[in-house]
Amino acid sequence: MTLIAVGAATGAAPAKTTPASSRPLHWSGTGNRTLGTVKIARDSAVRWTSGGGRFEVTDRSRELRISGRAKSGQSFVVRRTYRGVRVRAAGRWTLTLTPLPAPKAKPKPKAKH
Repeated sequence: MTLIAVGAATGAAPAKTTPASSRPLHWSGTGNRTLGTVKIARDSAVRWTSGGGRFEVTDRSRELRISGRAKSGQSFVVRRTYRGVRVRAAGRWTLTLTPLPAPKAKPKPKAKH
C-alpha cells in the first residue's frame, strides 16, 4: 500500500527542484539514504520500486509519507518544499517524481453585446 500525506514544512537548505520543463526527479540506492530538501514545483506522480520488504519515504515533519511492502507502487504528491527527506529501505530501490501537466486555463466567456 502507498500513502501520501502532505503538509507545510519549514527550515532552510539547498533544494532539488522539478523544473518548469516537466523533467522528472529520480533517485536510486540500496538501504537507507537522506535526500535532504526536495522542492516539487508542480503536482507530481510518484513511482517507486524496491527489492521487497520495508520501503518508506518521509520528510522531517513527517507530513510526507510514502510507504509500502510491495515491490512497486505509485501515488501523488502536491507541489511543495519538503525538508529532511529520507528513504528507509531494506534493499535496492528507485524513486521517481514526474510532474503532471499544468492545468489548462479556462477560456474567458465572450462578452454579449
